[in-house]
Amino acid sequence: MKLHDFLLANCGRVCLTIDTWTSIQNFTYMSLTAHFVDLD
Repeated sequence: MKLHDFLLANCGRVCLTIDTWTSIQNFTYMSLTAHFVDLD
């Protein structure tokens, strides 16, 4: 909840990037990256 409260109080914008790929062994991976701009 600390992160949630911090983002609600200080976050102006959020950008999410998602990437998926499959390994040679046929394992599927997903990566989620979030960047945010604070109100300062």
